[in-house]
Amino acid sequence: EKINASGDKALVVSSPDGEILVSMNLGRNLPVHYRVYILDDASRMDPPDNIPGQFGNMGFISTGWENLGDSVYQMIFSVYMIRDISVDQGFEILDNAPAFVN
Repeated sequence: EKINASGDKALVVSSPDGEILVSMNLGRNLPVHYRVYILDDASRMDPPDNIPGQFGNMGFISTGWENLGDSVYQMIFSVYMIRDISVDQGFEILDNAPAFVN
């Protein structure tokens, strides 16, 4: 719940096998809001099959798509899979990753 309420724009998942770094960057004219979202709940139903359990679902939840007009929009979704770095180093890589210059 704390992660979902954080408003974070990037996530780093760490395991003994390495790290996965994920970020999303929207162009300034894209009227969409997004944040990191994680769902890990053994009792949550998974439609349409209604099988219980949502485990390790993570990514971004976004709102505002209905506000898009006729235009050209840009979005960068970056995923890095790296071994032998710390979580702090992962966020540093994401902070320095390519982004839009508007």
